[in-house]
Amino acid sequence: MPVSPSPPPVPVTRTWRTALADANRLEQLRHPGFQVANGYKSMTALAERADDELAALVGNLPDDSPELPEAACKLVPRSRDRGHLENQLLRAITVARARAKGQVPELYGALRAQYLAVQLGTRWRSDRLERGGGDAIRGGAASYQCDTVDVGHLRLLLVDLYFAEQNYPIDPFTKQPFPGTSTSKKTAHHAAVNELDALHKEVVVAAPADTAVATILDLAAIYCSSTPKSKVAVCMDPSKLSDRVLAIREKALPSDDPVLADTRVVRARALLERKRIAGAEAVLRRVLAEARPGAEARLHAAGDLIALHRERGDHAGVHSLELSLIDDLARPGGRSVWTWTEVATTAAAVAKSDGRPSDAASILAAAVRGLSHPCGADCDTRASLAGLLAAQAEVDPRAAPALTQESTRLKAELDGEYARQVDEVRRILTARP
Repeated sequence: MPVSPSPPPVPVTRTWRTALADANRLEQLRHPGFQVANGYKSMTALAERADDELAALVGNLPDDSPELPEAACKLVPRSRDRGHLENQLLRAITVARARAKGQVPELYGALRAQYLAVQLGTRWRSDRLERGGGDAIRGGAASYQCDTVDVGHLRLLLVDLYFAEQNYPIDPFTKQPFPGTSTSKKTAHHAAVNELDALHKEVVVAAPADTAVATILDLAAIYCSSTPKSKVAVCMDPSKLSDRVLAIREKALPSDDPVLADTRVVRARALLERKRIAGAEAVLRRVLAEARPGAEARLHAAGDLIALHRERGDHAGVHSLELSLIDDLARPGGRSVWTWTEVATTAAAVAKSDGRPSDAASILAAAVRGLSHPCGADCDTRASLAGLLAAQAEVDPRAAPALTQESTRLKAELDGEYARQVDEVRRILTARP
């Protein structure tokens, strides 16, 4: 019997999701490209080409596409054409607003999450513990999420876009102008804070006591400090901003809420800057008394209090705080890998310096337990675990062989994966026409 010819292959339809997956993978392979001749430059060019394809596919979505909010959100870190990105965000806002049907949670619910990342208040440097700084910066978990994409979140992405355009008119790495077009606000003064102020007014009208208002005021403290001449209402005195943020969250949130706990840590740091030690310590102790076990704010509070007690020679107080810290470090760290690692490393260095190596080992072991829990997709704790295990081996001679073996195993796993990525770069570049 004659063999029937095979049917022609069905062309694969490219969607913005498949383009996004390709762009993200190529971005991951840029660094391994350094191990191949001209690899980094070539992988960068391929990644930029994938980014351009993604932008075009998002731009081709219909104006009423329900996928627009998510697509525009995920385009943000991959887009180099600021004018095109602005247009997609504006289209997405229209879709999100229509979808919300005037309901406040659907309009601004994403803003109730944490958009700020609390920085470390203490660090071990040059064989001594340094206290200071620890401001909150833009970068909390909600800043980069695209799971809950509503009007509030999309408008904050617009604020970021306008802020970046004003402060980075050229690419800081290539020293070249950004490709594509500019936004419609390029020549407008204070475009970022004006957009933030408009969002603030809109949310206050809809829900004046909602914690979304507190988030906007949190961000105003950052954006307005970089725009000192702005006279918009949201750029109020920093102390008034802080008071308003705390008042809203204390009234609206349960006492153990993690975002409220972060807010109190930031308040305590401000008090420390003004040398109001007793007031700051009271706020930090309230965080330990009320915040949920394992909350990141508890780690910051314990670290700051350890520094205060150590400064006045209260070693019993330091040890008591370490016990609380150990309990929190042993709980799942989630995606707060850097905070878990740095707080544990600093506290262990303090204990070791004070002649308590066994306490240092307990602190590090607790952090290892906390970071051994799954932390979700695109989250890898192995590099941090390897470092913590190696540090623990230095202060725990009896367990050192097993700790060193596990640390070495994790490093070998990571090295093997990196080598496979280098091989993938070679295959991609070899197959390239």
